[in-house]
Amino acid sequence: KSKQPHPAHHAGWEPGKKQRPPHDTKCVTLDPLKMGSEAYRFFISAVVPRPIALVSSMSAKNVPNLAPYSYFGAMNHNPPTICFSTCRNRGGNEVDGYDKDTLRNIKETKQFVVHIISNWYVDVANHSCGNFLYEDDEFKLSGATPVRSEKVKPFRVEEAAVQMECELEALHEIKDETGMVKATMVIGRVVLFHVHEAVLDKESTTVVPDKLQPISRM
Repeated sequence: KSKQPHPAHHAGWEPGKKQRPPHDTKCVTLDPLKMGSEAYRFFISAVVPRPIALVSSMSAKNVPNLAPYSYFGAMNHNPPTICFSTCRNRGGNEVDGYDKDTLRNIKETKQFVVHIISNWYVDVANHSCGNFLYEDDEFKLSGATPVRSEKVKPFRVEEAAVQMECELEALHEIKDETGMVKATMVIGRVVLFHVHEAVLDKESTTVVPDKLQPISRM
């Protein structure tokens, strides 16, 4: 008898035994090209929960920037790699819009810091996504406390219990069926972690979720 890789979550379950849903399995098939704006609402309601990254960057002229991104995830552990996606701003002189400030800065400096948003500073993090000017400092506007990083130039957010200094690995443009750029995926390598001692289990070197109080999109 083969050994289970992980203990069963349901009493009485054994490998090979089916686990049926509590409802009928009849499906509705949806074509995203025919859904219009409904595709967005469906997609973000289906892919849940999604962690939210608070991304700190800095312009070539040393202007700090801070913004949250919910298209975000961990890609690998060795080397530690994360990615997030920044959608295009619409308007301006370009037909397909223009880069958000975060992406503009990362293209210039190749560095950024990713923070996990926790419940105790969610209002500060949320305020940073306002429609501010490129020259504005979202740290000052939101109330986030800047702390100097050790290996990259952008500041860290002191309130964040998990802070990841990152260097750019790659950018990938996401285009629609007409070839128009809709978003850019930013892939970064974590070069240094910072974690509040209060949320860290030092024996296992793991973050305690109940202490981290992470915020996610549902």
